[in-house]
Amino acid sequence: MPIPLIQTNFLTRNPEVGLKARARNRTLPWVRLRLAAAFGQAGELDEARQELDAARALIAPAARAEYATLAIYHSQAQYQHPEFIACGAPTLYAGLSKAGMPEA
Repeated sequence: MPIPLIQTNFLTRNPEVGLKARARNRTLPWVRLRLAAAFGQAGELDEARQELDAARALIAPAARAEYATLAIYHSQAQYQHPEFIACGAPTLYAGLSKAGMPEA
């Protein structure tokens, strides 16, 4: 299993791990996106929305369109790996949806 997939699975299923990752990497939007997903999956929707907003603020303006909706995010090449689709996608996309990222 590729390392990014392991990180995605681990972070989106464990908010406490995501909090530790955020403490060490406050300026990395992907950490904040995965933490938003983890909070969304855990039903902590206020925290999920805050992390999603923080992630969006950290994304470079030229790349923000790539993270505007779940459909666009999902269509990116790095998220088309079969193992990611099988293992990481269900938790990441469901969590981001609960955090408030629109479907389309």
